[in-house]
Amino acid sequence: MLGAARRLNLCHASSKQSKTLCRKSWMNPLLLLRGRSAIHSSNNVEQLLEVSGPSSPLGFGFSAGGLLFPYYQGIVEGLQEEGFLSHDTPVAGASAGSLIAACAKSGLTQEELLDALLRLARDCRRLGTRKNLGPLLKDILLDVLPDDIHERCTSGNVHIAVTEVQSRFKFRPVVLNSFLSKEDLVEALLTSCHIPWYFNGKPTTVFREIPHFDGGFTNFLPTLPGVEESIGVCCFPAGQLGGLRSKIQIAPDTYEPWPYTFRQMLSWALEPADDEVLIWLMYKGKRDALTWSAYRKGILQAPSPEPSLVLPGSGSFDE
Repeated sequence: MLGAARRLNLCHASSKQSKTLCRKSWMNPLLLLRGRSAIHSSNNVEQLLEVSGPSSPLGFGFSAGGLLFPYYQGIVEGLQEEGFLSHDTPVAGASAGSLIAACAKSGLTQEELLDALLRLARDCRRLGTRKNLGPLLKDILLDVLPDDIHERCTSGNVHIAVTEVQSRFKFRPVVLNSFLSKEDLVEALLTSCHIPWYFNGKPTTVFREIPHFDGGFTNFLPTLPGVEESIGVCCFPAGQLGGLRSKIQIAPDTYEPWPYTFRQMLSWALEPADDEVLIWLMYKGKRDALTWSAYRKGILQAPSPEPSLVLPGSGSFDE
């Protein structure tokens, strides 16, 4: 108990406001996410479940999040340390959430994942994110994921949300959980991340001979079939997401004040933040996972005092 309490002290220090990084682009990303939320309210999601098994008591669903992936990396590390996330634990994700769902079952170390993430961020800064994110991400995934990742994800109960294009104005949310090869799994992940035009300059991508695009547009926060409780995890502040708030159990503002607006977070989702910020987001994710675990295990019985946060450049990341 003392060890858990000590780890919860991670990232405490004085807080200061950071500047807004949001940039103008060809689209209004605020409207995109609001559109996702509205579509997500529908329960008409087709689950392409080719493998069935006994129900699990607990599963985790990770929302779309773009380049805020390091927050999820910290979440997964904390959940694994606390015994809530193993190879058999069902996980689901859309867009960035699909990446962490697969990586959670990949066997890669946290150091390997962080190295790949920082490499992707640096490549995006060097070449530009818009239209280059897709090819850069594909190279990273093919390089770092093990050759048997498709088997790990199929047996490990991984569910990936994608959006199928049925006609010009008709889209269908689909969740995949069976993968034929490493290349098939990688293509599923890229499809789940395909923000129209922004990802690689194209409106859609052809996956399994059918046009698709970003799974987060129609299923922003996937829930899991066959579990007694699906825990929603989001890298955006839940208090600023309207009706989605009730579906989210872990988010940056769940357990402590969060100084960043949704718009600021969205800017980091579309363009990579500095390496120091990315590392800080990873530690913030781990901190939130440990806090959730402490409440879940009964270590914390009441809301903790409101601590300030270590913002990049204002303190140490050491535990």
